[in-house]
Amino acid sequence: MNFKKAKQILVAHEGTISLHLAWLIPFVVYIISLPPGVTWGDSPELSNAAITLGVAHPSGYPLFTLLGKLFSLLPFSTPAFGIGLMDALLEALAVLFVFLSIRQITGRTWISLFSALFFAFTYTFWMHGRIVEVYALNNFLLGGVLYSMIRWIKERKLKHLYLMSLFFGLGFTNHLTMVLFFPAVVFLFLSTQPRQIFRLKPLGIMVGIILTLQLLYLYIPWAAAHSGGDTLAWNSPTSWSRFFYHVTGREYAVFRKGSSLEAGINRFALTFIKEFGVMGSFLTLVGAIELLLSNWRLGVTLLISFAAMVIYNATYAVQDITSYYMAPYMICAVSMGVGISWLSTVRAGKGRFSQYAEYVFPLLLILAGLHLYGQNRSLKYRDNLAHYFGEQAFGALPARSILITDIDGPSFAMMYQAYAVHNDPSRVVITKGMYSDKGKVWYRDFLRKRHPGVQWPPEGTYGDSIIRKLIAMNYGTHQLFTAFYFRTPLTPYQYVNRGWISRILLPKDIPEGVKPNSDLRWAYLTTVKYVGQNEWYPNSVTTFSPGDILGCVAEWIFKHKGVNVTWEITHPSGKTLGRFSRFVSAAEPISAYKMKILPTHIYPGTFTCSITINGSTGSVLPFTVSR
Repeated sequence: MNFKKAKQILVAHEGTISLHLAWLIPFVVYIISLPPGVTWGDSPELSNAAITLGVAHPSGYPLFTLLGKLFSLLPFSTPAFGIGLMDALLEALAVLFVFLSIRQITGRTWISLFSALFFAFTYTFWMHGRIVEVYALNNFLLGGVLYSMIRWIKERKLKHLYLMSLFFGLGFTNHLTMVLFFPAVVFLFLSTQPRQIFRLKPLGIMVGIILTLQLLYLYIPWAAAHSGGDTLAWNSPTSWSRFFYHVTGREYAVFRKGSSLEAGINRFALTFIKEFGVMGSFLTLVGAIELLLSNWRLGVTLLISFAAMVIYNATYAVQDITSYYMAPYMICAVSMGVGISWLSTVRAGKGRFSQYAEYVFPLLLILAGLHLYGQNRSLKYRDNLAHYFGEQAFGALPARSILITDIDGPSFAMMYQAYAVHNDPSRVVITKGMYSDKGKVWYRDFLRKRHPGVQWPPEGTYGDSIIRKLIAMNYGTHQLFTAFYFRTPLTPYQYVNRGWISRILLPKDIPEGVKPNSDLRWAYLTTVKYVGQNEWYPNSVTTFSPGDILGCVAEWIFKHKGVNVTWEITHPSGKTLGRFSRFVSAAEPISAYKMKILPTHIYPGTFTCSITINGSTGSVLPFTVSR
């Protein structure tokens, strides 16, 4: 087939080809970058809720939980990986809606495709295409609302309002921020044929669709009532008051205290420029102006949506606030596509080079998109360690043991292992922050039901005191461990590192020759990966092959005082293969000794990496070398 014939086919089928490329390219990339299981953050807790049909943290996310359960049953993957595939698909389909929205406005197929793909590989959007979270589903539904709104403005057909109601209603059963679209919807109704919309039949159909879909929330009290001691039902929302408390997310109101609108808007602006780059930011501004001038209803509708979302996010100081930025980012991506379309046509000019000028800005966008892809491809390794941490830490627990964890990362990773993977009540996992919180009686009740063999302190003591009582009451009957990120002194008990976990022991019970250590959070072996100049520790393994770069990693407790550390790698014969010493400052959370595995290192038996801290052995990590 010659070039001319191929070009004719491409032109004839550009709509179909671009339509499939818009979601297929990001979907393939997201799949390639999927982690082996759960990641840090809420991923393990949400996976656990879906797999066990429990109740996730507020607002409960019933739609995500039920869809996640279906994808967790895929026969060709593990449950968590199946839910990850769902998020990759939904995030890719959200990119498709961005493509369709830009094309609907501009009529430019390839510019719409390149703009959508640029957006697909921005950092935060790509990140949520590869992890288990509620935001990929939220982005898909937001994209559906946005596209339906644009179709209504362009065509004024009621079927688009009904479709918008479907996406809006489903969105409200997944993430409550969908309500931020409501002011724009009101403006849309008032500015475009209000007499047609505010009639009993169309308005009744729209309201009926939205309210009917809210019946999905009945899943939450049903799941809570059937949870028993096997499935975690956050807040135990079996009564109306607890159900309302849970679905409205009232316990997270604390994140609005002390937040500054000005600081929040500045944070959003700086993050946006970092994600979209200078060129993307410029094109977004140009597109917004063009939309306001050429189609004021559409321009104002998008502006109202954007403003509502940015103001809401600016007054909400939650840790993962950048995940909330994706809705306004989606609007910016549409504006960016409009901007580049306008620059490549209206401003191409009629001079000598006008026939080439039309392609300059799309070409620049393609180059910027490729740069963005290269810049963010290290996402493949982000937060993957949570999978290995949870799997190996839980596997290291003996029967009749209690592990106390803190903060969402290690706590949720262990919660996922305890309830969704192993369901072994003989190994008790306790989230310290939840267990010691006076208001979380429901969580303590759940643990009492699930682990009746544990001696549980009575209600009335909270904070660190209840943790000390728990340890004292069970010290003789259970082996006690911690996986603390921020370690709390538990005098008179001391910590003895066991790799990912640390044993809690009284000084008299610490074996001779073993020294306790309060500075080491955990230690592990990894294959070191490099993306450009960036170094990543993406896994935790005990078998290495020639060509691998072994990393012997020590992670330190927050605000330790600084330590002198020596790493020593020993051959099975007893020969020292590598030794390195240095001072690790309090400002350094992670440090590692790295060694390339050579063919000459292949040898039967066990190698070790010993980490010595201030003259005492902190951890000894065994490994093997094979082909």
